[in-house]
Amino acid sequence: MTRVKRAAPIFAVHDLDVALAHYERMGFAVRAYEGGGYGFAVRDDVELHLGVVADAGRQNAAYLFVEDSEALAAEWRAAG
Repeated sequence: MTRVKRAAPIFAVHDLDVALAHYERMGFAVRAYEGGGYGFAVRDDVELHLGVVADAGRQNAAYLFVEDSEALAAEWRAAG
């Protein structure tokens, strides 16, 4: 069984600057992605991704950092 190392949830936001300032006040180190419309908030072992969307209530996603993505995909396909 392959090991899942960490996850990074992606939160949909309407205003990236406001969201980054919010997380910075909560003690996160923040930075905006150079390409615009996306940012990161990191504190200890927690990493949040922030993406600008028109309707923030309808977007959910997460990055999974794994040792072997093909092996994990095969495990999950086998599990149905």
